[in-house]
Amino acid sequence: MARFANNIGTGPIYSNSITWINVNGYLHYNKVHIHPKSKVSGVFYVQTPEDCGKITFSHPASDILECCWQSRPETFSAFNAPSYSYAPIENRLILFPSFIRHEVKPNLNKKEKRISISFNFG
Repeated sequence: MARFANNIGTGPIYSNSITWINVNGYLHYNKVHIHPKSKVSGVFYVQTPEDCGKITFSHPASDILECCWQSRPETFSAFNAPSYSYAPIENRLILFPSFIRHEVKPNLNKKEKRISISFNFG
């Protein structure tokens, strides 16, 4: 965790003891949000059935990317796209700066729930 924080330039971090479990059934989702008063946020996927909903991150300058760039890149990546999605993978941890807007798309699996553990570091 400290190495990730150092790489993104947040300075020292500490656990601010904010941890929660998400259990998302059929059509459950998490709307667009950020994690204020934190530096690094993360999600660990415990259970990820097929079609359980991707996590989507919005580029901090997405408005500029969409309307003001004179040219479009030939291929989009997590660094130059207005938004970028990841399919959750069981037993995978995703870390990201807490100021990045993100959302979780609806779980379209009628039989199984998506289960994750999320947390913040200040």
